[in-house]
Amino acid sequence: NLVFGIGLPRTGTNSLAEALQTLGYRGRHKSIFKTHPIQLAPKSHTGVSGYFDVDTSHFQRYQELFKAYPNARFLITTRADDDWQQSISKWAKGAKGKGAELIEDMPTPNQYLSEVLRFFVNHSAAHRLMVCNFFTEDDDELLWSKFMGFLNVQRGFHAKAHPFPRVAIQEDGQLAKAADVKKGPAAPLVDDSFSAADGETAPVKAKPSNGTRTPSETDSEVSQAERVLSRFLDYNKNTLKQMSYKYVVRPDNKEANKLEVLNNVRLTPEKYDRNIFHLELKVDGTQLAEYESGDSVAIYPMNPKEQVQEFMSSMGFDPTELLELDTFFIGEEEGTYVISLEQICTEYLDLFGPPTKEFYLALSKYAKDIVEKQTLAELSLPRKADDFEARIKEAVTFAETLLEFASCDVSGQQLLELVPLIKPRLYSIASSRHKHPGEVHLLAVTHTWDTARGVEKTGLATGYLEKLLPEAGTKFNAVGALVRSPVLKLPQDPSKPIIMAGMGTGMAPFRGFLEDRAVLRARGKKIGKARLYFGARHQKGEFLYKKELEQYSADGWLALRCAWSRDQKQKVYVQMLIAEDGEDIWNALKPEAGGHFYICGPVAPLNDIKKALTDIFNANGKGPEYLDELEATGRFATEVY
Repeated sequence: NLVFGIGLPRTGTNSLAEALQTLGYRGRHKSIFKTHPIQLAPKSHTGVSGYFDVDTSHFQRYQELFKAYPNARFLITTRADDDWQQSISKWAKGAKGKGAELIEDMPTPNQYLSEVLRFFVNHSAAHRLMVCNFFTEDDDELLWSKFMGFLNVQRGFHAKAHPFPRVAIQEDGQLAKAADVKKGPAAPLVDDSFSAADGETAPVKAKPSNGTRTPSETDSEVSQAERVLSRFLDYNKNTLKQMSYKYVVRPDNKEANKLEVLNNVRLTPEKYDRNIFHLELKVDGTQLAEYESGDSVAIYPMNPKEQVQEFMSSMGFDPTELLELDTFFIGEEEGTYVISLEQICTEYLDLFGPPTKEFYLALSKYAKDIVEKQTLAELSLPRKADDFEARIKEAVTFAETLLEFASCDVSGQQLLELVPLIKPRLYSIASSRHKHPGEVHLLAVTHTWDTARGVEKTGLATGYLEKLLPEAGTKFNAVGALVRSPVLKLPQDPSKPIIMAGMGTGMAPFRGFLEDRAVLRARGKKIGKARLYFGARHQKGEFLYKKELEQYSADGWLALRCAWSRDQKQKVYVQMLIAEDGEDIWNALKPEAGGHFYICGPVAPLNDIKKALTDIFNANGKGPEYLDELEATGRFATEVY
């Protein structure tokens, strides 16, 4: 039950936050003019009704919140334009110039309300929005009734006993100072992230307690957490005794774990033009230890540290500046997530990804130079589509754009509003947990390409993974989470035949399948025949897992069929070999055999493989509908990209 308050400054957001608190909601309130949010616990003692995040900077990102939280409700505060203009101008004068900059591009309350209403109506979501004007609605009981109806508050609440809050509340609960913690020792304190000794990072949860810590935490972790917290708080010896710490690997994904890199081996020759590598991760004690063959790992890559440091230095940022990020993780747990600007730029923000049109438009509002402001804004327009595409082809990044337009005055906190988060990358698991307990193996190829001017670029995720090379005395961790596959599943009956078509690193899940079958065979279980169609460019450079595949073949239970597309004058592809093997494939896939067919790899050959299979079915009295039948019953599954 999540609620966002999205009103402009000086439209009654203080009253909104206190009203939600009175109704039993827990959350935070932050003004665009303030550095730190106020953390508010529910005033009711009958349980938490839900969570709220009232932040006047939300008016800039309500569409993003709408899409990210499809079940959330939104409360917009508003006010008469003339009254608002008078109030906001008075504040700006007292802010010594800074306020004028903040409100320069703000719409009026009525303009903003019209924009928001149009958006929610166009998305058929008017039921998720409630409009509040606390300056004209004077019936307290009616206001409470509206709130309770909109929020579906079920528990008893006596409106007559609670005057509706109509004035700004005091900022009790401000967590930027340790002294404020002492004011309310039952209030949540802080979630923090700190740099570990091996160069990796791990957040820590801190809240008032008797000074104990969780058993899993080491003295090293606690001492580092205390060092970071001492920068965030008005530190004294007794402050940290009031807290306990909980370390969080990814505040945005509680299932993520730090995974030690056990091995990283290049599978292609050193001078080969493609780096395909095999990565082994330790997963003992995590959810990943219970994966099934066919599942994937979501890997959270990091930006190259040297590029991050260069960017921050050029922007004039202080890498040790601490930011509060609980806006991103509202509703998970009480407390505030605190993280250094350097870590945010290294692990979270997609600084070296391609800017969107929305980014150019948003950045234009920060430009002081009128020419730069116009140039940025126009890059979001259809008439400048060629210029936008040219920047895409040159692989211009968010970071480069921020540095290119030097008049843009952007703070570290504002980066969070401008630059999207790095998305995790999915990698099919290339191992069986029954053969490699406590480990996950991945198969990846370093993605490189040339820009329009011939400059070579490397993909963020594979460029990051290929450098995780454990050496004597050096330990590296990757951050990952388990992602279950809904389609790539071995038959429950291991005696059923399986056919696999893997192209390039699409071999990954099928190595796991074959290892599962090999373990069962070694235990004396009956296993069905297996056929693997593997496609790559050259046998000499890209015969992945050659020895183990040839051993399975020699043992007589795997038919290994390889298509080396560039080893001869006439190119050979997987679909061609499938077409040649019609009788064997039909014997495995006919109704009484109950076999399964799997495809993994690039999407390009998918239609040709389907055509080859359809031709086989036609030749055996079944039409194309038989392929649909196999897919509907889970006997034909694809994972293509």
